[in-house]
Amino acid sequence: MLELFHHASSAISPARKFYSKLKKFYNEHDDLPERWIEDFYEEGFEVTSGTDLRKNAGETSILVLTYLLLHHFPSLIRNITIFSSDKGTLTIKKKIMDNLHKMELVHNPATPVSFMSTDILLIKAVTEGWVTIEDIVRFRPNSKTVIFSVKLENESVSRHEYVMDTMEFIDALRHIENYHFEF
Repeated sequence: MLELFHHASSAISPARKFYSKLKKFYNEHDDLPERWIEDFYEEGFEVTSGTDLRKNAGETSILVLTYLLLHHFPSLIRNITIFSSDKGTLTIKKKIMDNLHKMELVHNPATPVSFMSTDILLIKAVTEGWVTIEDIVRFRPNSKTVIFSVKLENESVSRHEYVMDTMEFIDALRHIENYHFEF
């Protein structure tokens, strides 16, 4: 589990430093401190300004739990969907996926781990008629990073990833049959 936390948070400088301390402690004592997870969150993740929240701590926890569940119950889980609009979640997943073999964790490519961002929920709400396109300005007041594909006339697909403002998102909703949003 320690290795999983390490790879999940390897892009976060304070977490890397704390992991080094834990690794040294483990090598000297053959066990981890009783409160290592609590200490990891306290020291490994920066506090978001103006809050008590730890940046990417929740996403790291969710993805660690995800891959522990997939490792222990590979044939019992058909898919896992994580509701998050934080693009850092994608980075954390990639770090874990890149290192599963090093951790000797089961990787079952038949069990997808997917994400449901706020934008995807808004698309579903509009296509199901739960909200109107005019409501989107209220629900999505800020620009957000999106990942999507556009279906071209020749049946090929063009993939895009960038920060999309709300008005451009609304325009895409008006022609949603030409788009596939991933995040």
